[in-house]
Amino acid sequence: HLEVANFPAGDWMLVVKANNDALLQQIVSDQTTTDGWLTVDVDLSVYAGQTTNLELLNKAHGRSWQGGYWSVVALIDKPA
Repeated sequence: HLEVANFPAGDWMLVVKANNDALLQQIVSDQTTTDGWLTVDVDLSVYAGQTTNLELLNKAHGRSWQGGYWSVVALIDKPA
């Protein structure tokens, strides 16, 4: 579970990887946020019971003002 934001009028690419596999690529911008924040849930159930390398990336997206704000980064165990 992630809650992220962009610098006003800027944007950036949120990338979530598990074991080097890209699970999510999402632009974070004024157009993709609600009240300034983007809430994202990434399903990691395929990795249950495994040791997994997770990467959370703020990648440049070809514009200026590509700063990112991270409010929540949480691993949540949801019952099946």
